[in-house]
Order: sequence, then C-alpha cells, then structure tokens
Amino acid sequence: MEDVVLLTSGSDSSGEPVRPEASDKPLGPASVDEGTAASGLGESSDDRKRFESIAALSLDAIICADGNNRVTFWNRAAEATFGYSAQEMLGQSLSLIVPPALRATHETGLGRLAAGHRARLVGSLVTVTAVRRDGAEFPLELSLTHWIENGAHQFGAIARDVSDRRAAEAQLRREAEIDHLTGIANRKFLADRMQAACDRGEAAALLLFDLDGFKDVNDSLGHAAGDEVLRHVADRLAEAMEDEGFVARLGGDEFAVLLAGLHDPAKVQALGRRLVASIEKSIEVQERCIYVGASAGVALVPPGSWTPDDLLGDADLALYRAKGDGRSTVRIFTPELRAVSRTRSSVSSSLREAWERREFELYYQPQVQLAGRTLTGAEALIRWNHPTRGLVGPAAFLPVLESSLLAMPVAEWILRTACAQASRWRRAGFPDFQMGVNLFAAQFRSGDLPEMVADALTDFDLPGEALELEITENIILRSDDRMLTDLAALRSMGVGIAFDDYGTGYASLTMLKQYPVTRLKIDRSFVSAVDRSRADQTIVEAIVRLAKGFDLDVIAEGIETAEQAALMEAYCSEGQGYLFGRPSAAPVFEAQHMVPAQPQAARR
Repeated sequence: MEDVVLLTSGSDSSGEPVRPEASDKPLGPASVDEGTAASGLGESSDDRKRFESIAALSLDAIICADGNNRVTFWNRAAEATFGYSAQEMLGQSLSLIVPPALRATHETGLGRLAAGHRARLVGSLVTVTAVRRDGAEFPLELSLTHWIENGAHQFGAIARDVSDRRAAEAQLRREAEIDHLTGIANRKFLADRMQAACDRGEAAALLLFDLDGFKDVNDSLGHAAGDEVLRHVADRLAEAMEDEGFVARLGGDEFAVLLAGLHDPAKVQALGRRLVASIEKSIEVQERCIYVGASAGVALVPPGSWTPDDLLGDADLALYRAKGDGRSTVRIFTPELRAVSRTRSSVSSSLREAWERREFELYYQPQVQLAGRTLTGAEALIRWNHPTRGLVGPAAFLPVLESSLLAMPVAEWILRTACAQASRWRRAGFPDFQMGVNLFAAQFRSGDLPEMVADALTDFDLPGEALELEITENIILRSDDRMLTDLAALRSMGVGIAFDDYGTGYASLTMLKQYPVTRLKIDRSFVSAVDRSRADQTIVEAIVRLAKGFDLDVIAEGIETAEQAALMEAYCSEGQGYLFGRPSAAPVFEAQHMVPAQPQAARR
C-alpha cells in the first residue's frame, strides 16, 4: 500500500522508490483560524509572519495539512494552481486535489503515515497527478515534509504545475523522433520501437526499402524535387500501412517498416511487393510525372532472444542482395547471406589493396572471322594478378567489385587501357581492329558514361567504330531510363553496342526492340552443345533469324572445337573461344595473333 497518493503516484528523479526518514522540522504552522483565511494561520508569531510573507510571494504552491487530511495552509500560488481560494480550502479535505480514482488509496496511505509508518517519498522531489477545481488532471511536481507538532502529525508540500514543461519535453521528444523532411519517424524512433519489441520478447519483421533512380531525380531536377519525391514515398508507405506497422525514414532514400508480433515470411514478402508497387507508381513533381524504382530487404525474427542490431543487419543484407538482383526485387534474409557478406567484405578489402598496388591487368581474347579465321578484334577482360594466389579470374571478384566504390575508377581504367591498346594495334597494321569492353551497371548510374567514352576516344585518337561496349540483361534490369539516353549518345558517336550472353534472359526479346544494340553475342551455353543437341541448334537458328530481322551482327562465344566452329559458320560470321585463343596479356596476344603478313579481316 502506498503512503500518500499525492506523492507515491510519482517517482523521484532517478525513477527509484525512496524511503527517507520523516522530517521533524515544520514547513509551516499546524493550526488555522477562520479569520485569517488567506494565510491560514491561526497563531501570531514572528516565525509564522515571516513564513506567511514568504509564502505569499512564492510562485510555487505551498500547502499544509494535518494528520486528519485537513488543509491547514493554502497560499496564493495554490489558489492559482488548483482553482480553489484559501477560504474555500482551509479545513477541507486534501483529497479535493487528488484524482477521484486515487482518493481512497491516498486517504489510506495518509492514515498509515499518521499511525507511525515510515513515509515513502518524504524529502524527495516527485511528480504526481493532481486535479483542478474544474476536474482537469495535470502533472504536479512537489516535495513533501512531515513533522510532529504538539503530538500531532503535520504535512507540508511545495508544489508547481509542470504541464507546460511536460508539453515542451514531449514536443522535444517528438522532434527528436520525427524525420523533419517527411514527417514520419526517424532512425532513432525506429530503434526505440525495435528495442521495445525486443524487450517484450515479441516476434518481429523489418522491411528496408531503397529507391532506385533517386539520384537521377536530384541530378536532373534538383534537390527540391528529390525532397518532394521522398515526401510522396513516405506518405504512400504511411497510408498503405495505417495501423499495421511502424513506418520510418532511415536517411537518404532509405525507408523502413517494422511489424511487431509478426513472423509469417509469405505474408511479409507479399506486403513488401505491395509496398514496392505503391512506391513505383508515378509521382507528380514540378508538373512532371516521375518514376522511381524500389528494392526491399526483409528480415524476420521469432519470439524470444534477438537484438535490434541483428534484425537491422539481417534486413540490410537482404536489401543488398535485392539490389543486386535487380530493381523491384523483394528479398528475404537467409543465414547464408551472412557468409556471403563476410566473404564479400574480405574480398572488398583485398580489392582496395589490389587497386592501390596496381594488381589488376587486362587480358585480351581474339575475335575472328569464321570463314578465314582472320583477326577482327578482341574482348578486353580484367584479371587480378594476386601476389600469393596468382592470376585470379573475374568470377572470383567481379561481382564484389561491380557493387563497390571501386566500380567507377576501375571501369574507367579498363576503358582507357583498352582504348590505348586498341589505338596501338590499329597503328601497328590492324586499322579495322575493334576492341570490346564490358560495362558495369555503376557506369550508367553515374550519368557520365558518354562523356567518359568520348574523352577516351579523343585522347587515344580512335573513331567510335573502334570500340564495342558490351551490356548484359542484368545491367539493363538494374538500371533506369537514363540508360536509353546514354546508349543513344554512344551510338551517335559510332560506338558499337553488343548484347552479351544473349538468349539466357527472359526479357531479351523486348530489350532488342527498346535498346540501340548493334550485335548479339550468342551465349556459350548454346554453342558448347550445338554439335550434339538439336535443341541448341534450334535456339541458335532462332537467335540468328531474330538478329537478321533487326539488322544486327552476330558473334558466337565459347567455340572450343573445330566441329562447333564449322556448324556456327553457317549461322554467323564471327566467333570467339578457346579454339582461336585464350585470353592473354597484350605481349602474348601480339605474338600469337598479330602476324604482320596476315591481313586483318574487316567487319561489314
């Protein structure tokens, strides 16, 4: 049982219960005379007069009561605080300023204290709930003292209304928890909600969203337009979730949705797809319709032991994988993503050192005219000359490289190194030599690709026809509408655009119609069995007929045997593969394939 509800319904500044000894020093007088209601003092003495003078000027309410719960002193500040005059309150029950629901407990506690039990909060500064004359409840901060005078228990309190301070504190908390650009919760508030769910031992699901193409909005329309897009996305997420989940902006173009108490992968993934679709609807900004894509990573934890950092980290790994899989993807976290992340982190660190030590090299694989086996060009392929592992092929590091901050500087180095080599070989007796260079998705996101290519062609005195840039379906899926603009600019320079690994993707037919491609590269998976599989022959025939319909050149990759070369000669004019030469460093390539007496075959 609490001692005095006016006090014990609150807590001290530390939030811990306190039980100091009762004070034996009076705060004010213990008796009252009806003729001195304003002060409530019934006896005349210098001490009481001084107390009355001080209390009259105090901005804090000063209240005294006896062991029977009757008010014995009530200053002017108490009148303003509670709405009762001193004349009304003197001799009345102190319970008038206690909320009705707490009065019985208050009176019981006061009785226990008057009976000699120790006071719980005497001597402490606490905040309690009080009630005004009009019935309005409010927070009251007070300190209590207790003494015995003439054998009777007396109580005194100094109190103040802290409603304004509480409101200001609440406003500061809201401001600290809200993202000021969008009006939804911020990262800190999300962390608090996750911690609360964790403390309750609940299951939880976290969805992280990252916008695709948002940088282009900022670059092309300005940051004001970008901010408007972020506000629209926040509104859509909040509207879609309503009371189902907690929506927050983590910063930049990343958003989150927390679903406490939910552990249903199918339901959460379906929700993720629905939210991605909502984000990707057109947004009207500055009288324009803007489209941004989105990817989502999902992590779920069952009831029990988990931490917010684990949940956020798992969702972030899933988001990273989703972005790698292409826009509009929703990926659920699986434990193997952690192992992939550790490997990726190790490789990423090593790649930075490799770049600084100049361990990357370009190897060149010949491309030949199938009819006469004469050289027409080469494809530039990156290799890592590792100090202990030796020559490392691209499959072991390229996926990590392409998604790292090194992607752009390495891509530019590949382009310029390959162009420099092509320029030397064209001057050395192969004037129609064409160099193939594989592009990274990051080059399209940067917006600088046409300018980068133009600079390389100019610096190494190459015509556009001397360069062929290779793209894959995955690059297209991970890019946005700017890619079409960049490819059109490259074609206007005369640069060739090759669709690499053609035939392996589900959307390749549509892409042929949309993108300014000049050549198809038939994937090695079809070429390797073309001499044994009628089905693969049929696929090759279909690809070649399709290319002719679009007036595109065709080159077959992965030719390893004379039989494959003979069969492919019936379908396409050029080939590439181990039969004609493995990728090799420039000096080896020159020695093996650039015989001065051999005339170079010219492409049509």
